[in-house]
Amino acid sequence: MMELNVMLIGDTRVGKTSFVNTIVNRRDWKRVGGDNGESTTAEVSECTTQLSGGKKLNIYDTPGMNDSRLRLSNKEIRTKLEYHLSTSLTTAVDAFLVFESLRSEAITMRRNLATLTQTFGPQVTQSCVVVLTKEPQSEGRTRNLLQICSDLKVPAVFWENSHVEPDSGVWKSLDPKKLTLQIESLLTKIRAVKKYELTNLQALKNDINAEANRRRDAEATQYETKNYTIQVPYMEAEVRNVTKQRPVVKDKWAGGMGKMLGQKKTYVVMENYTDQETIYHERSREETKTHQVAIPKRPIEFYIDIVKKERVAAFKRQLMQ
Repeated sequence: MMELNVMLIGDTRVGKTSFVNTIVNRRDWKRVGGDNGESTTAEVSECTTQLSGGKKLNIYDTPGMNDSRLRLSNKEIRTKLEYHLSTSLTTAVDAFLVFESLRSEAITMRRNLATLTQTFGPQVTQSCVVVLTKEPQSEGRTRNLLQICSDLKVPAVFWENSHVEPDSGVWKSLDPKKLTLQIESLLTKIRAVKKYELTNLQALKNDINAEANRRRDAEATQYETKNYTIQVPYMEAEVRNVTKQRPVVKDKWAGGMGKMLGQKKTYVVMENYTDQETIYHERSREETKTHQVAIPKRPIEFYIDIVKKERVAAFKRQLMQ
């Protein structure tokens, strides 16, 4: 499954929250900011939505930059991002979606990109996609914005949000076919830019993995006694009586004159007798034996979960200092 992480960046009232409401097709996921310029996003908000083709999109809605009500510095915005992302150990952002309203008179794109550069480093512009929202005031403004994107070498995409009809107050969802085309166009732009690595979070993840492996390796191997059976061959003796024959020499008086003369003659006869003999049969018997078997260590995920809770908590405490 393809999984993408995107950050929403931009001033208030440029359509970031409406973008999320549109893409998840829910009016009430986030309250849309009013015309007073106040942001409705004081903390990082997270939304995950499944797109067609098995794509998963994780959206992180950030506090509004240059927000007069929130009074958040750019450093504080980055801190909030890292604080939030540390829970899931998200170590990379596939794209920063920089929102610019076609309806507004001011052009905030250059300033927001400059702010991003100050906050995340100069390489961040390679990970940006400009999202142009709302109905344009004029074709000239649209051309001007597209030219700025071209000069800055940042890809741009047009985006229309679902909205509340001003007269009736009825929520009007975007046509599904149009929304699908918009999403595909957006995904194409996201895949074309360079993924931004969050070095602090990558270091945190590496530290967690290293410590988890160290703890697993240091844990003494446990053994358990197990029985097993083997077949032992042996010879079984059987003693039995058998009838055999043997020659016996006998004599008898000779007949006639021989008897009168006291003469005898000998002869041999076969005589039966009983004897014992031992016969051996091949046999086998089961014998139970015991041996020590090493108990498999718990999976590395077990140790990662333990270390993650410790390290993420420490990371968040450090961010808040």
